Amino acid sequence: MRAIAQLVHASFRNVERAADWLTGAAGPVFIAICLTLVIGGIWTFFSTMFLELAPLPPELANLLHTYSPAHIALGLVPTLFDSAVKDPLATLRFFVSLMACLYIVYSIGWHYYMACTVSPGTVCDGLGDAVPERRSGPGSSIWWARYRARAARASGPKLAHLDSTHPELVTHGPPEPAAPVRVSSVADLRKLNKALDGLDTNRARSASVTASRSSSERPPPVVGASLSSSHRSSSSSEAGTPRIPRNDLPLSIHDVNPMVASPAILADVEPSSNPLFPPLTKHGLDADADTDAEEVDQDDEDVFPLAGMCRKCTTIPLVRALAVLPPELRKVEKQLRTAPPSQTFTSKLAPEDVDEGEAEVRAWLGDAAAEKLVAPPKPERAHHCRTCKTCTLKFDHHCPWLNQCVGLGNERYFVLFMAWLSTGCGVVLFSGWNVMRSSLSWSANWPYPYTPRVLVMLLFVLALVMGAALGVMAAWQLILVARGETSVESQDNTHYRELASKRGVEFINVYDVGWRRNLQLFFNIGPDSPYVWYTVLLPVRVPPYSDGWHFAKRRGLGGKHAGIDLQEHLTDEEFEDDHYQPQPPATSS
Repeated sequence: MRAIAQLVHASFRNVERAADWLTGAAGPVFIAICLTLVIGGIWTFFSTMFLELAPLPPELANLLHTYSPAHIALGLVPTLFDSAVKDPLATLRFFVSLMACLYIVYSIGWHYYMACTVSPGTVCDGLGDAVPERRSGPGSSIWWARYRARAARASGPKLAHLDSTHPELVTHGPPEPAAPVRVSSVADLRKLNKALDGLDTNRARSASVTASRSSSERPPPVVGASLSSSHRSSSSSEAGTPRIPRNDLPLSIHDVNPMVASPAILADVEPSSNPLFPPLTKHGLDADADTDAEEVDQDDEDVFPLAGMCRKCTTIPLVRALAVLPPELRKVEKQLRTAPPSQTFTSKLAPEDVDEGEAEVRAWLGDAAAEKLVAPPKPERAHHCRTCKTCTLKFDHHCPWLNQCVGLGNERYFVLFMAWLSTGCGVVLFSGWNVMRSSLSWSANWPYPYTPRVLVMLLFVLALVMGAALGVMAAWQLILVARGETSVESQDNTHYRELASKRGVEFINVYDVGWRRNLQLFFNIGPDSPYVWYTVLLPVRVPPYSDGWHFAKRRGLGGKHAGIDLQEHLTDEEFEDDHYQPQPPATSS
């Protein structure tokens, strides 16, 4: 299935590149082509093929053959009653088929409209007007807490035994140094608290924060940590701890150099100085899953939101970059920038941290620092789109047929659009075979005066090609959804599995919480959702379950993939585009 889906995807990409080369803007052209084909197909189907699927009852056929609008209008109701009495089965078949076909057509049009008009979601603007949001200001704490609690409850139980997180590591050469990783978590908080122990400088004004660890504290490197040239990590300016200027990075927590081992290993071998997050023991990992179900900790490291920055996006003021963060990440930033040096940091919100907006952030940040231009934050699963010039929440791919990206806000409508359109193509093929054969026989009389033969031929061929292609793409998208992956994550995870297999461990996708729950979360149905299962079949607006920062994750993995190192996480900076201007590396003194 993967090979077939890749072939179909490559074919679509070639057509898109050709259209973009010819027109310079393939998006609007593709939308116009799609609308033209759908409208022409609707007319051709209902004027020819539908009558093969559900023939007109004799009484209605005789009425319509009068060709008099006034006569048809006056005699329609009596004729319908007469037809229902004389031939109820034929009448029922006709109207049931008519309503079913009209419903399919409406579902195709409605889901395509929603996929084109609903924003996929961006970091600074959220999901737009499609979903009532309150990401900052009064009431924002309640809004964030609702999504955070939903993600925590949807996360699976902790994993007791993981081969990929076994504490026995094989020594190897040092991995390729990486720039500040794009992820942060409660585990990073632990390392931050330990790294800053005894630091006597003002962290809020320092140019960089470097985690000081002795070589004895560092775990041995892992086999295969270096990446190939085609999947390389972001390069660092130094062979040791990376340093980034403070004004380049709104997420100060990324200045801490993460340890090489995976998060699950860190939890076992590294003692914690933070009383809010006691060290995990093997007994704790083997605890009964029922205890986790009864007492869900929304702030533990398994579901803590991960974040990074995007150097390809247009820079924004620091105050806005901090205001769009979830409250728990903003709390950490506030402590790093305003609190005196101390050993313990916390993501727990105090009363003064609740419902912060840009005005409140500016108050504790200062006017001078607030206006500094920085790279915007980028939550986990977000990626930079070259065409849209922004980071899309839960990015899947950019679709010229929609003239925008497929992401968190419109992915549900996109998948359902493909499913309904492939269903409609199947109906055309099933009902139009005899009409297609008649259109090829030029010697026979053509009984459809309002529809030329060539339209029937084009519709049938188009339904055959597009139906097969869209059916494969829709099926593949559903397979990815069941795996807890997007299209771009599927490519990344394939590379991660290869890296993990080289060192003899298993890669585990942290977003895979079981195929049934993955599908329920994608369509926002099932337990803990106000929407029932049959809303998947209805053309209704259903918002996503996530806010773009909090996602359901497998317990026991520390909120990150198992089987790979932090330096091996792929970012958008591996690939160049015209919008991206790489920053020169810092020189070490």
